[in-house]
Formats: sequence, C-alpha cells, structure tokens
Amino acid sequence: MDSTTRSYLYSILFILALIIVPTAFYWVNPYKTASKDIRGRIFGFIPYHVPSGAMKNTIHPGDFILTKAFAYSTKKPKRRDVIVFIPPNFRDTVFVMRVVALGGEKVVIQNQLVYVNGEPLQEPYVFLDGNVRTDGKGRFVYQVPPGEVFVLGDNRRNSNDSRYYGSVPEKDIVGKAFYIWKSKTKGRVGPIN
Repeated sequence: MDSTTRSYLYSILFILALIIVPTAFYWVNPYKTASKDIRGRIFGFIPYHVPSGAMKNTIHPGDFILTKAFAYSTKKPKRRDVIVFIPPNFRDTVFVMRVVALGGEKVVIQNQLVYVNGEPLQEPYVFLDGNVRTDGKGRFVYQVPPGEVFVLGDNRRNSNDSRYYGSVPEKDIVGKAFYIWKSKTKGRVGPIN
C-alpha cells in the first residue's frame, strides 16, 4: 500500500471515528441524563438561559447557567441541590429549581416555612415576596414518593413548582445547575449555592 492510499485510509477512519464515537455516546447516554441535548450526552455539560424569576435571588431572569449532566449518574440528588429537570406538566421544556425533599419524606408548608419530616428547613436563599401557596387553611402537605424529589423555586411567590404539579421523578432530572457563567447583573458570575 503506497503512502497516498494509506493517507486516504487514515483520513476516512478518522472521519468515521468523529461520527461514530459521538453518536455512540449520545445513544448509550453514559451520564444517564434525561436531556436529549447532544452537549449533555457527549460532553456532560449543558448551558441554559434562565428566562423566569422562579429562582430569584439565587438565579436572576436572564442569567446563563451551566449544568452538570453527569452529576446524578452515580449518586442521588441531595436536599438543597439546584437541579434542571423536565417537569411533569411541560414535557417540551426544562425548569430549574431547588430540591427541598427526597423520596419518602413528608413536606409541610405552613406560615411561609417549609418542614420536612417535622423539622423546619433553614433556607437563607429564599426570596419571599408575598404569601406562599397553601390549601386555604394556611397549610400545604405532600408525601414524596420513593424515587422522586420535591422541588421549590427560591422565589416562592413566583414559582411554578412541586406545589402545583407534584414531585419530580429522578429519571426526569437533566443535571445539577452549578455555575452562572453570564449575567445581566454585574458581579453575579460564579458558583450556584
């Protein structure tokens, strides 16, 4: 085989590898992300633009965040994690919210405080601008099924969260939001807590 033929052969193999390897990563989904986004399935990171104020003051409307698609491929979400997920009532979009309770736990919201299994959560990140949704008697109660998480927006007054559509199956979690990489508000670039 002469050098020109060998060069063509190597070029063809290289191009095939560039096509086959990412395609295999996409279909195998090694990070076990719920997202169909090729960036998350191949590289493990997905950038998102956040249009709503549901997570204010942690994430502002217009912020750009990075999500680790691989964050839950080997471990379960924890309370206080900020996650990106596919909500049960809007399957064609993703939401970003904070996990406040895990499978098997009981959530009670009363007097604008969240209790999990009878213990009040310490939530310094919450932005309270008005009243929180309750059952009309000043109380909201929910038992989280196993394999699911209960999520709330940090802006409790302006958040379409688990109070409205129930808990989120862990299989619908896209990843963990971990970094604001661009913001309209000066000085807001950095890790998400």
